[in-house]
Amino acid sequence: MRKELYIVFVMSLLLQSCDFFYSTVDYKGREADARLCVVTRETPPDSLGDPFHVNVLHSVFFLNDDDYTLPVLKDAKVSVKVNHSSYKQAVYTPNSDTVFAIDGDGFVRSRILDGRYEVPLLFAAKDTVRLHVEHPTYGTADAMQVCPEKQPFKLTVDSLSQYGELWCHMFVPAYKGDMSDVLTIQAAVFDDDLSENGLSIVAYSDNEAFGYYDNYQTTAGYYAGYQLHMQPAAAGRNIPLVFDLGLRSMDVSEEITPDTILICAYMLARTRDDYLYHSTLYAALGQSLAVTELISERQKAGNTGNENFEFNIEQIFDEIAENFAVLGNAEGYQVYGNMEGKNGQNVRPFGCFSLVNVTEQNIEYVVK
Repeated sequence: MRKELYIVFVMSLLLQSCDFFYSTVDYKGREADARLCVVTRETPPDSLGDPFHVNVLHSVFFLNDDDYTLPVLKDAKVSVKVNHSSYKQAVYTPNSDTVFAIDGDGFVRSRILDGRYEVPLLFAAKDTVRLHVEHPTYGTADAMQVCPEKQPFKLTVDSLSQYGELWCHMFVPAYKGDMSDVLTIQAAVFDDDLSENGLSIVAYSDNEAFGYYDNYQTTAGYYAGYQLHMQPAAAGRNIPLVFDLGLRSMDVSEEITPDTILICAYMLARTRDDYLYHSTLYAALGQSLAVTELISERQKAGNTGNENFEFNIEQIFDEIAENFAVLGNAEGYQVYGNMEGKNGQNVRPFGCFSLVNVTEQNIEYVVK
């Protein structure tokens, strides 16, 4: 059974586009009508018994954001189909999950998610999956995705620096899926057991494969982040990578130098919709995706190498969530979505349906 954790964002985007705006103003405009909100992000199942999950809610006006229970709709009709098969009806399943939410004031708080819709669904790479949602009050929502191919890769460790930087190179074969898909690399370091939760680590690369998408670039010229995004390619590529293991300067104390380092690297083949939804969601939150320079680069510049890392919202995503994100309070459509539908207000529903295919590689590196 796949473990799933969720992050929920219930937020206001009405005034966030004004960077100079810091004072408090009473909003005197009309209250926005609630809209249908549908969010789901799935990977191909291991077996037919693995359920396909759909989260159906209605949006909440940003001044009415005091309820600790998310507005889940329990009376929707949700159906899903693969390729030319018949639609399969999903069933509402109560589960009373506690999830994390970032409210309109930017504070993280717990919320209750009463349930979601589930249906057994078997699909694989290149399959077309269609989602249809109907609600008697909030109208309809429709979306379609073609499941990406898995992107194989081989990560090889070259060396471990005295600063806890793991220097590697990654061979990425030609991609066999749709060239509009997006490839995302991320990794986690583990203490001594890959079955336990790992700590997300920052990846660095000076390769221009990461220059097309919105990756942060350090002053030394490295693309850097807890996730690095790149375009697929029709030919194989060798790409250098550096992982900051968070060990800082390893020559200070032998106690902080482990005998064996366990790394799990992930390659996510994502639909373009998935990338656009999450990247615009991060931008709408107004959070910086910046990370610090490599410690070795900071040493060259005369810094101590012991500075604290800047706050990075993607680290929270990686450690807490398998990316369930609910857009509930947007005035205007500032976050990308792919839901089409009809309702009484003749406006689009909120949300995004996306598919991801994941390849992973475990590395056990013995410190010499």
